[in-house]
Amino acid sequence: MCPFMKAIKAHNGLQYWDFILVCMDQLRTHELELLCVVVWSLWYQRNVLVHNSISLLADDEVPWAEFFLEDFRKANVESSGIMGSQLLELVWWQPPCMGRFKANIDAVIDFRSGWVGVGVIIGDSKGCFLGFSAQVVTTGYSSMIAEALAVLRGLRFALEAGMWPCSFNFINSNVIPFSEVGVLIRDSRVILEDFSACSIDFVPRNANMAAHCLAKLGLSS
Repeated sequence: MCPFMKAIKAHNGLQYWDFILVCMDQLRTHELELLCVVVWSLWYQRNVLVHNSISLLADDEVPWAEFFLEDFRKANVESSGIMGSQLLELVWWQPPCMGRFKANIDAVIDFRSGWVGVGVIIGDSKGCFLGFSAQVVTTGYSSMIAEALAVLRGLRFALEAGMWPCSFNFINSNVIPFSEVGVLIRDSRVILEDFSACSIDFVPRNANMAAHCLAKLGLSS
């Protein structure tokens, strides 16, 4: 048995949060990250089964978690490509300042069904990810409304998880018509007014891939 599994089995009688604290102390960073993704995936797949949807097979849980982690790490350092003799431009995911959190947010629309997937992933100043959300919401939204809804869902998720103060990153830097998404913007502003120590910023798509993958995962539920 590998050291990773030995460390887990030695404490499998503990309460959940005590178990996580022990793992944080004993596991290496990449092992702890994998464990967190597996635990979250199991919780998510259980909810999928409750709603009579197709879930992952047990044998696919760890490979899926490893694939998700690889995508997340690639999102931290992604190139924008090379054209002709141009130098390689790197896009870095920047962790927030000490004591703050950063949430990356994205929305994906399935135009065939009209469903919108919303993905949120929250990290800390050490670059560790602490929370995820993959949701599917009602049909009939434009891409503009979907992005505004994703921001609102991200704000609520960070607030409910206690991950505050928080900076929020998403990719749509277009001018948003208030007539189309005014209600969503107003709801978001209510949250922001109560918690002033936060910011909303725009990032390139290739620095937001983890949230994008979660949004697509939401569509699969």
